[in-house]
Amino acid sequence: MRLLWYINLLFIYNDIDMSVICGVKEMLHCGATIQPSSTVHDLGVILDTELSFGPHVNQLLSRCFHQLCRIKSSVRALPTEAAKTVVNSFVVSRIDYCNSLLAGAPHYHLDHLQAVMNNAT
Repeated sequence: MRLLWYINLLFIYNDIDMSVICGVKEMLHCGATIQPSSTVHDLGVILDTELSFGPHVNQLLSRCFHQLCRIKSSVRALPTEAAKTVVNSFVVSRIDYCNSLLAGAPHYHLDHLQAVMNNAT
């Protein structure tokens, strides 16, 4: 029996047990062992096996709060408009990048991202 699950706009068939391995021709035919991974990085987004985006959100939070701390130390030396531009460039743009992938993500992940946005303003 073939079951069809609808998760984050991807169709997953649970009775298919094959995968596609992509790589350079020389690498694929050299007898190298390829180990499966629980997460992969693709275009700056971390995809996990359950498509929960937990690792991606955690890394994003870490990087945004790190940038906010760095900006906070020098924001007094900047005019208000320049400070807003710096925050938008380094923090808000990170959150906006590929945020459409987070549609359907658990609310607690989105709440954490909202906390970053609140601290950035």
